[in-house]
Amino acid sequence: MPAWLPLLKASLPYITQIVSAAVPHFTSKSPASKPEEVVPKQIAELQAVATHNAEAIKALAQTIEGIGAAGENLQRELRLIRRLAGAAFIIAILALGVAAAAMLTGCVATQEDPPSKQAAAYVKQLGEKLRLGTPMQAAIAEVESQGFKCREAAARPMPMGHTIVCAHATPQPWGLVLSSDNEAKLTAVRSYERTASRN
Repeated sequence: MPAWLPLLKASLPYITQIVSAAVPHFTSKSPASKPEEVVPKQIAELQAVATHNAEAIKALAQTIEGIGAAGENLQRELRLIRRLAGAAFIIAILALGVAAAAMLTGCVATQEDPPSKQAAAYVKQLGEKLRLGTPMQAAIAEVESQGFKCREAAARPMPMGHTIVCAHATPQPWGLVLSSDNEAKLTAVRSYERTASRN
C-alpha cells in the first residue's frame, strides 16, 4: 500500500469543499438540458457580472480621484497656513522690536536733566546776558521778560544790599535769587530749589 493513500483519504473531504467553492456558481447543466440552451444563460450571467464589476471599478476610481483632489487641497491649505504662520511670526518679531524701541525712546525722552542742572544751565546763560554790576532794575526786567515773577526777599532793604527772589510762572522746581549791593548793582545770580506749597 502506497504511503500517499492514507493522506489522500484524510484530505479528500477538504478537497471536495475547496473544489465546490472554486467552481463558479453559474447555471448548472442539468442532464435534461441541451448545451445550446445553457451556454447563452452562462454568457448572460458573465456579462451581468462584468457590467457590475465595471460599475464598481468606475465608482472606486471616482472615489480615489475625490480622495486625491482632497489631498491636494489639504496640501495647498497646509502650505498657506505655514506661510501665514511665518508671516505672523515675522510681524510679531517686528512689533516686539518696535515696542522695545518705543520703550527705550520713551525712557530716554523722559530722562530730562534734573532741576539743579536746568537751573545751573539757566544761571550760566543769564550770567552771559547780565554781567556783574548791571543795574538791578535792568536785571529784574530781563528775568521777568523770561516768565519769572520777582519780589523783594525782605520787607525792607537790608543794610548790605538787596535780595530779589524770582519764581517762574510755570511750576518749575527751581527759581532765581538776584543779589545787589547798596548801590543797586547786580553782585550775584544763583538758583534755589522751591519747596512744595502748603494749601
